[in-house]
Amino acid sequence: MTNNANNFSNKISYHGHDVVKLGNDSSIPITDIGSACFTRPQTNIVIHLRQLLHVPTITKNLISVSKFAKDNDVFFEFHANQYLVKFQATKQILLQGKLRDGLCFSSFSSAYHLFCLHC
Repeated sequence: MTNNANNFSNKISYHGHDVVKLGNDSSIPITDIGSACFTRPQTNIVIHLRQLLHVPTITKNLISVSKFAKDNDVFFEFHANQYLVKFQATKQILLQGKLRDGLCFSSFSSAYHLFCLHC
């Protein structure tokens, strides 16, 4: 999920009835659905974000770890102070960042700085 329409490579307006349900039991609307892909300039590695939801009222971009892993044939390693995202076949590190209190602080949002829009 992203609040920024500029994060999409392609998108279409969403006219369904699904909403994002929050912890306080309130709901917020999905306005668009689409995808994004990014290429890391140094390596030409393409990263895919499929079925990306545009939810303008959220304050942070959210990503499904399992969906990201499946879409990109990668796996995650979580350590005491860092996380690594590695390719399934080669174990090559794709992304890495620091953890604090179990949360990613150099998140995929900041990882956009490592990638340029591809498609």
